[in-house]
Amino acid sequence: MSIGFDENLISSQNWALQHGLTYPVMYDRNLNVCFLFTFGTPYLGLMDTDQILRLNDSSDPFDPAVISTIIDTMEAYFEPFITLQSQSVDFGVIDLGYDSTISLWIVNSGTGILDVTSASGLDIPFSVDLTPGGVYAINDTLWFDITFGPVSEGVFSDELIISTNAGDITVSVEGEGLDPVSLSANIIDFGVVAIGESVRDSVWINNIGAIPLDFSGAELVTGDPFALEFTPIMIPAGNSAYVTVIYTPMAVSNYSDQLIIHTGAGDHTVDLSGMVTGIEQRSGSVPADFALYQNHPNPFNPATVIEFDLPGKAYTLLEVFDVNGSMIDILWEGGLEAGRYAFTFNGQGLSSGLYFCRLTADNFTAVSKLVLVK
Repeated sequence: MSIGFDENLISSQNWALQHGLTYPVMYDRNLNVCFLFTFGTPYLGLMDTDQILRLNDSSDPFDPAVISTIIDTMEAYFEPFITLQSQSVDFGVIDLGYDSTISLWIVNSGTGILDVTSASGLDIPFSVDLTPGGVYAINDTLWFDITFGPVSEGVFSDELIISTNAGDITVSVEGEGLDPVSLSANIIDFGVVAIGESVRDSVWINNIGAIPLDFSGAELVTGDPFALEFTPIMIPAGNSAYVTVIYTPMAVSNYSDQLIIHTGAGDHTVDLSGMVTGIEQRSGSVPADFALYQNHPNPFNPATVIEFDLPGKAYTLLEVFDVNGSMIDILWEGGLEAGRYAFTFNGQGLSSGLYFCRLTADNFTAVSKLVLVK
């Protein structure tokens, strides 16, 4: 329907009913309403109930000047106007490995059609779900989602730019990533343990976040002589779970490994270490003579291996003394069969300096020098 002097209220109302319009745009000279005017370009936006243009009796609707006036007047009114629910979004603190989504909406509060052409500007850890290119009617609402999914700790901020035919609008976005996992220890040192002895220690996994934490399991990089006990669990906020590490050395050596704890907030690691004390028989063959070999390494820090030979079964005493002749420790005392033996001596609690190792077996005695350098 176009503006003209021949339109009437009934025809206008029929057109409005057909097109779903609810209030008038213009009046003709008889004060009948018109909902659309056409001079080559259809204007489909809605207006409020105020009369914006009325042609007097002497107006010629086909006069170019009148047409120009109508078009200028209507174009001034038929413009989209974008209203955003909020131009700033603060996600607050979000646990690593999880995400939060906030929905916003755009309202076309103008009288023309709104065309959203793009949504840009957000980088990881932010993202936006908005369908560009849509045409949105007057008083219509366009919903879109902004998501924050932090993968590292820290405060993040960015700007979302929404481009429309009504101009660009900017949304400031910020949020903080928090690692919800607080471990009771990042290192477990079992110290010196005798061969065949089992020692246990536990790492507590504390959920300091605001939501439940998925503790899915744990593993060792190497394994033996370390072993694990744990139960996968969803840890409520403010609660804890634990992983138990068992250290059972079966040979003289210095051991290390890494415990990997798997959670919904990522993997977390704990370094493991342990040393061994005790006699280890290196060879079952029968040596020709008694012998005390130089320890290795030497100098050492903090552990060194002392080897000796027994040509036959003998009551054996292995001792360590300081430079003043004071006995520091009895490393071994007891009967041993013939063979070559090794003992790992740990000087972790001693000061740097010169020490002496004395081997006594039956009537044989030998002394070697140990140099501890820290």
